[in-house]
Amino acid sequence: MVSPIDHRTPDQQLEPQDDDSVVAEILAELGPDIAAQLKRVMVRDEACSMLSFFSRALSYAVHPKMERAKVFGIIYAMDLGLLHGEKPPAATARDWGLTRASISHAMREFATLTGLPPSRWMRSEETVANNRQAREELCR
Repeated sequence: MVSPIDHRTPDQQLEPQDDDSVVAEILAELGPDIAAQLKRVMVRDEACSMLSFFSRALSYAVHPKMERAKVFGIIYAMDLGLLHGEKPPAATARDWGLTRASISHAMREFATLTGLPPSRWMRSEETVANNRQAREELCR
């Protein structure tokens, strides 16, 4: 099969395209049978990834020594606003007789275990590292 000549300049050829149009273009070139198989593989990989995430989350959540702080840590790490009522962790800690630090620790532990990025209730990894370094310098 002969490819059509591309009359665009090199700069025009390198224009970024959105991912969906690139995927659609590739699937169209592969033909309907191969494209259908590829779509099934992609869906299966996404499903396996989700199952792996939920497996780790459940193993953390059903641990025999599960504490209330860990429950709220999961809720805030996943940012389930309906469950925490959009209250900050400090208010929830106060309402339940916990410390903000215990919920914060559980959030970070759960996010690390499951590979979640920090939720809006968590400090970024960079901020946490900077704070840790500042504490260590003060203790010297």
